[in-house]
Amino acid sequence: MQESGKSLAKGNVYRNIRYCKEDSCDCLRQDPLNKHVLDLYLPQRSSNDSPPPLVLFVHGGGWRRGHKNGWQHYLSSYDTNLFFYLLLRILGMYDNVGLSFSRAGYACVVPAYTLSETPWYIYIVELCISLMFSLFTILCGLLLVYLPVKNSSWYSTPSTSGALGSHLEDGSIIFLLNCSILILWLLISLRVRYYTKSLVAAFWLFSGVFFFSNILSCSSSWSKLQASPQVFLFLIITSLVCLLLNYLVFTTNHKRTHQNALSDLTTALDWVLTHGRDSEGDLFDAKSIYLCGHSAGAHLAFLLLLQQDRLQTVYPSVKGFIGMSGAYDITKMEGRIAHYLYRRPVFGTEMDGQWINCSPLQLLASIETVHEYSNTRRRGSVILPPVLLITAASDFGLEKQAERLKEILIERGIVAKHVMLQGHNHFSIISLFGQSASQSILRHFVSHSRRDAWLHCVQFIKDTIINTCSTDVL
Repeated sequence: MQESGKSLAKGNVYRNIRYCKEDSCDCLRQDPLNKHVLDLYLPQRSSNDSPPPLVLFVHGGGWRRGHKNGWQHYLSSYDTNLFFYLLLRILGMYDNVGLSFSRAGYACVVPAYTLSETPWYIYIVELCISLMFSLFTILCGLLLVYLPVKNSSWYSTPSTSGALGSHLEDGSIIFLLNCSILILWLLISLRVRYYTKSLVAAFWLFSGVFFFSNILSCSSSWSKLQASPQVFLFLIITSLVCLLLNYLVFTTNHKRTHQNALSDLTTALDWVLTHGRDSEGDLFDAKSIYLCGHSAGAHLAFLLLLQQDRLQTVYPSVKGFIGMSGAYDITKMEGRIAHYLYRRPVFGTEMDGQWINCSPLQLLASIETVHEYSNTRRRGSVILPPVLLITAASDFGLEKQAERLKEILIERGIVAKHVMLQGHNHFSIISLFGQSASQSILRHFVSHSRRDAWLHCVQFIKDTIINTCSTDVL
């Protein structure tokens, strides 16, 4: 197996490996963020060590958000939220998951996958909120520079007060807001490959024409024009229109649902089976795969596990499932926000009949389950491996779904365990996964009396390997 013309070695991270077939329709489809690539994390090991098991981690994001590198999503055609871009970049999500598993001696694959489509009316609301977060972030940075300068003796000197101070005294906030919008578009231009280039150019063209026409017609200076509320109104409306059109451009040609995500994940699993070796030997044990996911990713991973018609050659290699804060019953999602922002846009209304078919808890009621190590396979049955479910003690009601899922699995003879982590929440479970140094700043916001989810995952894999070896001996 090769990436960028180099043989993949042990103990490295390899990014943006294409996992779809070159001639497939999905692979050829244009997307600002390539949703058919994965990152591969390989642990350090000697040549005498046996190839390690592999964890395939499915990221979350409410089915409509997210990427294998979580921050990339928030400065792209999918969303423009500088605050979350910087936050997730600092946290290294979901890079922290792959690095943590490889540090424990396991290979890890983190694939990107096709997101479900966001209705345009919801996207407008979310876009407005994202722009507010972005402008607030930039404005805070500008204020850190502007306020010290304003209070300095240099600012108040006659030579600078006319050029700088006079136009900011009455409209300083408007001036800084206008500067914030232009800075945001400068950042967008630096990441133009993740946007529609023509619409980014259109913003600068319209803005340039507007500024120069006003300067020529009104004989206004640049600084006066920048402090004008009319300029702010023009810039914010132009930004909203360009970003909305940018999103609609690549969503009108195809409809994206959670079924596309399941198809992508199946293709990623096929890639794992066929690329476990390179010219130097085994990179990982393709016959020992653990499916893992967080939030919507846990839902998709478990749903894929139940739809074993998709996994013709893969499911015998799946030795365990790890779900963190997963949504396992779409019919029981709590709250209007969850319904209108996630369930309805992704799965439609209850009348559409998708809620039950997309709920692992509901599907288990109609499917006969068989333990992974059973020697018999009956028609209408699925083989399920041991299951580990991890949630926060208070997790938007998802802890109740995980507990119910554990009970059903145990009733059917499946090895299942549910761990509720005290002092954690839905987001800290994954953002503090592995407790890397870059994440230490968030430890002050959660209880110190907690155990990291990573430790439970590592112990689960170790126990499963031991039980598998014991069964093979018997």
